Amino acid sequence: MTSPVRHVGALRGIRARGAGPSARSHDRYRRIALSAVSAIGARLFGAVAVLVSVPLVLDELGAERFGLWITMTSLVLILSFTDLGLGNGLINAIARANGRDDREAARACVSNAFFLLTAVAILVLVGFVVVAPHISWASLFNVSSPAAARDAGPAMYALFACLAVGIPLGIVQRVQIGYQEGFRASGWSAAGSVIALALIVVGVHLNAGLTWFVAAAVGGPLVAAGVNAVVLFGRRRPWLLPRLHDFHLATCRYLLRIGAAFFVLQAAAAIAYQSDALIVSRVLGAGEVPQYAVPMRLFVVLQVALALMVGPLWPAYGESLARGDIAWVERALRRSLTLSLAVSVPACALLVPIAPWLIRIWVGDSVQPSLLLLLGLATWTVVAGFSSGLAMFLNGASLVGVQAALAALMAVANLVLSVVLTRAVGVSGVVWGSVIAQVAFVLLPLALVASRLLERLRRGVPVPATFAEVS
Repeated sequence: MTSPVRHVGALRGIRARGAGPSARSHDRYRRIALSAVSAIGARLFGAVAVLVSVPLVLDELGAERFGLWITMTSLVLILSFTDLGLGNGLINAIARANGRDDREAARACVSNAFFLLTAVAILVLVGFVVVAPHISWASLFNVSSPAAARDAGPAMYALFACLAVGIPLGIVQRVQIGYQEGFRASGWSAAGSVIALALIVVGVHLNAGLTWFVAAAVGGPLVAAGVNAVVLFGRRRPWLLPRLHDFHLATCRYLLRIGAAFFVLQAAAAIAYQSDALIVSRVLGAGEVPQYAVPMRLFVVLQVALALMVGPLWPAYGESLARGDIAWVERALRRSLTLSLAVSVPACALLVPIAPWLIRIWVGDSVQPSLLLLLGLATWTVVAGFSSGLAMFLNGASLVGVQAALAALMAVANLVLSVVLTRAVGVSGVVWGSVIAQVAFVLLPLALVASRLLERLRRGVPVPATFAEVS
């Protein structure tokens, strides 16, 4: 006897396939808007949770152990590279499978990603357990108090245990993003912030130590991710539940190949954009770093908002290209680039003149940014926003290799130009070095690649897999 659930699933599939271009277009824009708004909301929610938790943890742990807590929890961002780019590769695979209404391909990609990432998690955890006993954590973190020296090791074990669990769990949010349900991922992310804050409050009442607070900050989101996984694989999309017999070498190679390109892309961007403070410190001295870092934080808020606005377009492009809906892709790309300029240019034009006043209110008169620095940060913000719009289109088309190669060139040029210009003109040089590198090695080449790709798509040529085919 055929299951009623199977009948419902089949009916939904027929409706999805039978939906006209207009209905699909409306649904994509609705999901993009929901995902963008919810992503910004989740970021704000997380920021509020951090603002509330910081004084609680500081009062409980004291200055030195609080510094350890900040340092250890910050390592999570650095260690996010341990997924080897497989999470981003899974977004592309899911988006394409969704565009073909192919559940089997989606399940195969989820299964392969899950088992690959589980293997990575085991290697990370085993490697840490082998190396950790030989590390003097007190010396590594440069702590002197007996309490901080005692707690540093156990807290690092808790951190890596949470990290290992989080590596395979990360596929849940990637699956939701691939299905253009970033709003669900953001909702669970906000729930994770609430759980982490609740665990920190419990730790304060229990007079818990550093290990508890590290586990609370990093493990809270994992609890939400675990419940999210149960809901996704148990109720919303049970056919996606990872199965060992769906592990195939061909799918594995595809994910590893595109994941490697994403990994290089992420690493190059991190090297290029996270090294500016270090360059200022090395060239001009540590005392000059605040003159760059404080104004930069004002513009980073706008940069993050722009990235969150265009981010949901990535899986929408992938699904649309798989369906052959080229008109929607071209229209959405044009609108996203226009929106990026419409938001970033006026916002930067307003922020440049009021930034000195905002900074004076925020940190006093110790930081006084030059006009050249502020203009550089504004230009960088506009360029980065426009480049992100192009990158989302190329991500959706799985043209990641060309972006990785360009990002690597940009990172090298960024480092060289930033050092040279900082020596020549001071703090603002590090920003203008980034602007020049971004325009020369990212913005202009990506615009050229995107233009050529659109020309091919209009002629009905399939989406190319490599840059060589585009050229």
